[in-house]
Amino acid sequence: MPEVFLRALPELVELPLPEEGRSGCVDCRMFASDDDPANRRTFAPGVACCTYHPRLANFLVGRQLRKGGEGASRLLERIESGDGVTATGIVPPDGWAQVYAEGRKNGAFGQANFVRCPFLSDSMSCTVWADRGAVCRTWFCAHDDGPRGAALWRTVKAALWEIEGRVARWAIREGSPPEDGASATAWTAWYLWCAEQVDGLAAEAIVDAAVEQLRDDMLAAWSQLDTKLPDVLAASMSQWLVGDRIHVYGYSVYDSASVPASLFTFLSKLDGERPWREALEGSELDEADVAELFRIAALVPPTHAHLCADSELGLRLQTPDGKWVALDPE
Repeated sequence: MPEVFLRALPELVELPLPEEGRSGCVDCRMFASDDDPANRRTFAPGVACCTYHPRLANFLVGRQLRKGGEGASRLLERIESGDGVTATGIVPPDGWAQVYAEGRKNGAFGQANFVRCPFLSDSMSCTVWADRGAVCRTWFCAHDDGPRGAALWRTVKAALWEIEGRVARWAIREGSPPEDGASATAWTAWYLWCAEQVDGLAAEAIVDAAVEQLRDDMLAAWSQLDTKLPDVLAASMSQWLVGDRIHVYGYSVYDSASVPASLFTFLSKLDGERPWREALEGSELDEADVAELFRIAALVPPTHAHLCADSELGLRLQTPDGKWVALDPE
């Protein structure tokens, strides 16, 4: 990570941030497999989650250019084209935001080549990895701590995004960016100058009360990690797909748990008071299944649940208007 981020947010080094091993790029869990149930959301192998055009701040572009390699070559091609080449950095071309928004509505994310990242290599590696922006640096399809991990990375993204913008604007104030229509040589020199100047930029130049608040938000989210598994749980599933096993979703449409098909029999015994270990007796599910359901927030403390079981009414789903609808466990 560029040193300027670490000077502004030393906690990025000091805190043991989640490694997010479930979000491996090489062995992507979002690729389809033979035992998937129908309609499971997957990513296409040729694009995976890299169906997004990042914004690369001017100093990040310069850092990559001076490293050389494929990332620098792709950036130079982009600078030659002039598309999205600005004083603040390399941004999506005109009209791309609308194309991306429409594509997401139609399921293009993780699927379509027309929103494939221009810095993704043919071998599915990021050519600007060390200098990628805040969004790419903090996005994971699955989190070791489920929604708590997702919440933490959102605060990290907000902090890095703010710092990126502040540093890019600082460079513009201190330097002389090219005018619109300037040559590719002039833009290349500008980005390299930004990287050189930012190398020695002190944190005091960019950190103020607003950044301090973002740091506090990050620390507060980090303190919520590693929540212990409660003795009493209730269901809070967002959706489920039925096959030989049941794929259950809680906090995210990308992060699921695969559990035995007897799940709903187990859920029907969770009445908000009964310990889940007692309800687990005689079930095909085991404690690891329960822990995984808790990780993705498909099982939560009863006070947080919107899908729960009642000893008299059976399994019930709470609708958005607050009403409870009976469900058949079968």
